[in-house]
Amino acid sequence: VAAPTLARDLAALADPPPRYLSIACANPVTQYADSAALARALRGCGFCVVADAFFTDTARAADLFLPVQLMLEANDVVGSYQHHHLAVARRVVEPPEGARDDLALLRELGRRAGLPEDPLLADPAAALARMTAPWFEDSEPAPRRNPTQPEVPFATRFSTPSGKARLAGALPTAPLPRAGYPLTFLTPSSRR
Repeated sequence: VAAPTLARDLAALADPPPRYLSIACANPVTQYADSAALARALRGCGFCVVADAFFTDTARAADLFLPVQLMLEANDVVGSYQHHHLAVARRVVEPPEGARDDLALLRELGRRAGLPEDPLLADPAAALARMTAPWFEDSEPAPRRNPTQPEVPFATRFSTPSGKARLAGALPTAPLPRAGYPLTFLTPSSRR
C-alpha cells in the first residue's frame, strides 16, 4: 500500500475486509491524498487504533485513541532526516497521566493479540543501551555521527539502473496562464 493511494487501497480491501488497523507516528488523514475518503476508509476498517500525542483528524476517524509521550517526556537516542548525527535525548518533563511510550503500547498490543514477545520490546531501555553503547561510551554522551551511515552517501553509485543520480524524468512544463489570474506564485530558493 502506498501513501498516495492509501484511501483507495483500504476501501478496495474486501476479501477479506480489514479487521484491524494500527496507526502510530503519523496523521495520514491530513498527510496523504484524499482526506475525506481516507477518513471514511479508516472508519470502515473493523477496528482502528491510533497512537498519537494529539487528537488529530486521523484519531477522530479511529475506534480507539491511545495517547503517547512526546519527545521531551522520554529518554531516547534520536537521529534526523536532515543529517547523519545522533544524540541522546533526556526526559525533561514528566508525561501527562495516561500517556505511554510507543514501545510500551506495541508491547501491550502484541501481548493482547497473542503474539510472541519481541526481545527488543521486553526491555526497550536495555535494548537501546546495548545497541548504542559503542556509540556513546562517554559518561555524558555528546552528539556524534551515526556510525551506520556512510561518510559520503552514494560515494560509489546511486540505486538507479545507470548508477547515476536521476533528479527528474522530464523537465517540468511552464504553468499555463489562466484568465483572471495574472500572477504566478513561485517559491525559488535564495541565498538571501
